[in-house]
Amino acid sequence: MAVLLETEPTRGFFQNIVHVLQRSMISKNVWERKRALQTCSQLLAVCEELQRGDACEHFGSLVGLLAPLTCDPMPASRQLAVTCLSALLRIQGE
Repeated sequence: MAVLLETEPTRGFFQNIVHVLQRSMISKNVWERKRALQTCSQLLAVCEELQRGDACEHFGSLVGLLAPLTCDPMPASRQLAVTCLSALLRIQGE
């Protein structure tokens, strides 16, 4: 994930990845949602590390996508959603 973000300087790249993950994040399959949240969590961690502010270009949309997942029936998915939201808020605060 880090290599992709380091080598792709365009600001829309992050949003493109989230767009691909969005279908999986709203899937009825709990395992698919968990995998999408794991990927999103890794992506946001790398964005935070690389100090890429483009993660917050669509801040409201991302919060709207992630917030309902904090009530997911699978505990691991709830935790990952909270982790994603926390990273997003830290990036927004920078």
